[in-house]
Amino acid sequence: MKHSITRTLLSAAAAAALCCSLSINTVQALAEELAPPAVSYDDSELGDFIVRLAGDAVLAAPEASGQGADYIDTDAAQSAEDRLRSAQDMVAKHIRSLYPEFEIKRRFTLTANGFSCRLPESIIPDIEADPLVEEVSPVRTDFMSEPQLATARELGGITDFCNNTDCTGEGEVIAVIDTEFDVTHDMFAAMEGKEARITKDDVFAISRKAGFSSKLSSDKVYLSNKVPFAYDYSDDTPYTLNDNSRYHGTHVSGIAAGNRFTTSDGKEI
Repeated sequence: MKHSITRTLLSAAAAAALCCSLSINTVQALAEELAPPAVSYDDSELGDFIVRLAGDAVLAAPEASGQGADYIDTDAAQSAEDRLRSAQDMVAKHIRSLYPEFEIKRRFTLTANGFSCRLPESIIPDIEADPLVEEVSPVRTDFMSEPQLATARELGGITDFCNNTDCTGEGEVIAVIDTEFDVTHDMFAAMEGKEARITKDDVFAISRKAGFSSKLSSDKVYLSNKVPFAYDYSDDTPYTLNDNSRYHGTHVSGIAAGNRFTTSDGKEI
């Protein structure tokens, strides 16, 4: 009942902001005033979550559909990102009033509006009562899939497609966002005698120009001319495989861009 009343009052505050031109600071001040007092929590009560905010992401703007990635460098895109970050900071301040140790782990502004964080599950109803918050969702880390790399090309009709079109994908650079990725697998070994499409210097230049959503450097993310960027978006450490039983990311990346290799029993994959 408390959360229902709080949500009703905050929704009324948000409506007032629209009708009376109150600032976002005023709405947030009301949220903080209605928030319950902060409580201490131990590690066993904490979990990883994504907080999704109201409002469209930068690339949801109508102008972005015509300009594509070039839109990111425009003044309009920068202004939109600044507004999203400001709203995220307001929500973070509200959460910190409930959980003083709260910190944003990673921000999302381009294709989504929100941030990842670690917080006590018990305060989620109070966070979702904030008029700036759409939803708080747990981070899923248990998706598993059995690999079938030996038959993937035939099952997907890849060999026939390559033979019929002469399009093999060689020399292209692709991106994969997925679960665990075994960077030590033979499929992703450095390519001898081939020029890198993306070098370590390129990664450094990109990070300086566009920036990343968390603290990282080219030394952390660049592995080789085969894997010029590998990053664990759940923390800021160099990428490592955390669980050998979860390999969907390895499976997908292997199908899309894995090197051919020979297994210990002489089978070519």
